[in-house]
Amino acid sequence: MSTPAANHQPVSSPTARIDRLEPWARVALAIAAGLVYLLAGPGQQDNDPFNPLAAALLQGRLSIAEPMPWIESIPAPDGGWYAPLAPGPVLVLLPVVAVAGPHVLDSGILSGLAGAVAVWLGWGLVRRVGGTARQAAWLTVGLAFGSQLTWIATSGGPHNVEHALAMAAMLAALQLAIAGRAPVAGGLLWSFAVACRVPILLALPLFAWLYRRRAAAFVVGAVPIGAALAAYNLARFGNPLDFGLTRIMGGDPPASVLDEPWYEHGIFSLEYLPRGLHTMLLRSFDLVDDPPWFRPNWTGTSILLTMPGLLWLWRARDRALIVPWLTVGLVLVPDLLHGVAGFAQFGYRFICDVLPVLWWLLAWVVVRHGLTLGLRVALVAGIVVNVYGLVAVWGLGFVAY
Repeated sequence: MSTPAANHQPVSSPTARIDRLEPWARVALAIAAGLVYLLAGPGQQDNDPFNPLAAALLQGRLSIAEPMPWIESIPAPDGGWYAPLAPGPVLVLLPVVAVAGPHVLDSGILSGLAGAVAVWLGWGLVRRVGGTARQAAWLTVGLAFGSQLTWIATSGGPHNVEHALAMAAMLAALQLAIAGRAPVAGGLLWSFAVACRVPILLALPLFAWLYRRRAAAFVVGAVPIGAALAAYNLARFGNPLDFGLTRIMGGDPPASVLDEPWYEHGIFSLEYLPRGLHTMLLRSFDLVDDPPWFRPNWTGTSILLTMPGLLWLWRARDRALIVPWLTVGLVLVPDLLHGVAGFAQFGYRFICDVLPVLWWLLAWVVVRHGLTLGLRVALVAGIVVNVYGLVAVWGLGFVAY
């Protein structure tokens, strides 16, 4: 009795070869991106509070004893100081510090490693949405070298490492949620992202919508880190929701952060919205008379200049995308209302809080409408702009305040 021929591509077909090589290409891109991030950025040794905080927690203390006057701090009752930043990176550093001490993974190295993981996960997100290997390669190269991820993963520092870790966690959580898989793991990943970047808390409705009837399991996964974060704040300030932002001291002699001119109306205010929107959408380079003429400014640079591929999001207009778009707007509210629009930076670092969602939407556009020549040109243009920013700032010191 004869059997029907198998319905599959010959092993020598172009499609089969691409499928066979894709896992290696994905890993190679992540490794290449990680090497760029680790080698092109500045040293960040002892330039953030997370390693000292991990060491303090392992000794049973919530405050850091040794002074680091170049980092903003909050005076603690025991004479030490509390770190005012969200403590998510400490969760990664605790086992490293316990085994090897506090001088192994600085925020530059950790940002670079997290960025490489985000690149690997970004490829997977495009495939999860239904993109081809070719589409995934284009979009992931753009993410790796022509997006805000390029700056934060390369530059490191106490704020950028939080963005890099949160982006990696969100990309992983989105892949699981879009597939409707592993809600407990999804909740754990999302809560870790929140522990790094608190505005991501406002993405909860998106995950509740994606998981629908399994949303309760997602919340269960989020409880351990959420409870630890609430207990951390309660022990320090008597309020589980108080991260100490209004208690920050800085400068020499130390002064309240509320005395700084950019916090004239408090930490968050509608008064700051025009400044936030200008930085995010309109701010360009400073034009000077001497080469290379286009000088970055630490205040920031428009996402439309650094990531022009995002302009293609105008095509993501399907009713099925209402919840993701609402999530983008919701998460950006505290960022746009913050007294400081991300300074010091190239690009607009707060966009990282929603960049995984935006890249998901961009992948949706590519799957539905194709990888057009215009979008490919825009992705390459983003790479050129971001590479120029890194060279200008870290290579030439060509940057203004």
